Amino acid sequence: LAERDAVREWIARDAAQNGRFALVVFGLDGMKKVNDMFGNRAGDGVIAEMGRRIAAEAATLGAPVVARTGGDEFTLILPAETD
Repeated sequence: LAERDAVREWIARDAAQNGRFALVVFGLDGMKKVNDMFGNRAGDGVIAEMGRRIAAEAATLGAPVVARTGGDEFTLILPAETD
């Protein structure tokens, strides 16, 4: 997965020429509880697996950027639907 800078760079470089797009930002709830109960290693494993799943799904949607932008936060840039 890309990092936060990739989102900023894509917006600065490509947003104007690509027109409309959707910026999707979301976090995983309950990660503190996972880390507290099972340890940071398990929490890191959960985040890594979610990253793999998010990236695989985003690829089917044509997302030019999929990034982990925080501890448990992910950001996707999706192309806008066209008529």
